[in-house]
Amino acid sequence: MRSLAISIVTYAPDLPMLATVLERLNRALLHAYAQGLLAQTRLVLVDNGPGPDWFAPLQRLLAKVSLAAELDLLSGHGNVGYGAGHNLALARSVGDFHLVLNPDVLLEEDALSEGLAFLAAYPDTGLVAPVACDGHGQPQYLCKNYPAVFDLALRGFAPSWVRRWFQARLDRYELRDHLGDAILWDPSIASGCFMLCRREAL
Repeated sequence: MRSLAISIVTYAPDLPMLATVLERLNRALLHAYAQGLLAQTRLVLVDNGPGPDWFAPLQRLLAKVSLAAELDLLSGHGNVGYGAGHNLALARSVGDFHLVLNPDVLLEEDALSEGLAFLAAYPDTGLVAPVACDGHGQPQYLCKNYPAVFDLALRGFAPSWVRRWFQARLDRYELRDHLGDAILWDPSIASGCFMLCRREAL
């Protein structure tokens, strides 16, 4: 029976979407409790703004949400950025595990249970990232190789007809050839939208 801390960093979030995220998170937490994989959870919601007017709407949202976790709303520090916001949450929480979660990620009911069970089964593992799909069911490539500057330029600025010429290169960057693997060990990069970490490793 382990404890989990969760950090969500917001900046002018879509409040109905965030409410749905928290509802789905609650289902995943209840599933993990029922599986005996989790004993307690604390959620730190970090309000990066813009401005002080976001505190009240976020506080109202948290008051309405049913969540099987202690809640902590951290506000008033300004827009310190995504990584620094999660570091603030990490400093304010304890737990055996820490989940970094985007405010627009909808979890499947068994997502946390699967991740926690995996970390329990493989004690040398420091971080897990899930299989993910977008709103249309298309796969998202959360794990990647280190990119060359050219790869980033292609993804960020090249029109689609140019990207098609370099599709094989971009596929290698996104590790698309590993999508069918049951487990992808030791990728170079994991997306920050969902990172379930062993706290001591983090």
